[in-house]
Amino acid sequence: MTQSSRLAVPAAAALLLLPLLAGCGQDTARTLGFTRDAPDEFSVVTRAPLSLPPSLGNLPVPRPGSTRPQELTGAAAGEAILAPGAAH
Repeated sequence: MTQSSRLAVPAAAALLLLPLLAGCGQDTARTLGFTRDAPDEFSVVTRAPLSLPPSLGNLPVPRPGSTRPQELTGAAAGEAILAPGAAH
C-alpha cells in the first residue's frame, strides 16, 4: 500500500462522517465543548472577608474540615442584612 492510499481511507471516512455529525442538531457545539455558559450571578455564594488578627501568636489551632468561625449561615446572613441591629 502506498502512502497516498493509506491517507485516502481516513480522509474519505472523515468526509462521509462530517454530514452525519452536522445532522446531530444545534446542540453539537455544546456537546463537544465549543460553547461556554456564563455563570449564574444569583448562584454565586459570597464568603466572609479575610481579616488579620492583631497578633499572629493568638491564632487558634487549625482544624481541617471545620467551618470557618466568621462564616454565617444563610439564615443568619439574611437576618443580618434585613435587620442589622437585631441580636441573634
